[in-house]
Amino acid sequence: MAKTQTILDVFVASPGDVIEERKILEEVINEFNVTWSDERNLRLDLVKWETHSRPGFGEDAQDVVNQQIGDEYDIFLGLMWGRYGSQTKRAESGTEEEFERAYRRLSNLAKFRRSNKGSHLIMVDCITHSRRLRNSKPRSAFT
Repeated sequence: MAKTQTILDVFVASPGDVIEERKILEEVINEFNVTWSDERNLRLDLVKWETHSRPGFGEDAQDVVNQQIGDEYDIFLGLMWGRYGSQTKRAESGTEEEFERAYRRLSNLAKFRRSNKGSHLIMVDCITHSRRLRNSKPRSAFT
């Protein structure tokens, strides 16, 4: 039987040190869809560079990802841990560039954080990342 559902695209951005968390996110979204999508008439589609981009031509690899994924997702989810990511021609990292693109177009951005890996190091990392974003562009969400 045909059904109508609202589909929300969830774009995940992160540097390379949160591979396991990205896998868990995919599992959580799949579980949500199996458990709740029929009851809520809502499905989440995970958008990742690994599955939604392919080799192509651009200024750099991030530019290719930007062109192919675009800005038509509904939810932006940025994951950070110890790495900031690789610098692009437009930002200090691809993750920062993706965040800035989302920040320009999405009206509601929220920051949630949880970890069991030593709160002192996490706080230092969080402050370092926030300072990088704050100092890199004046329109950052951390100003």
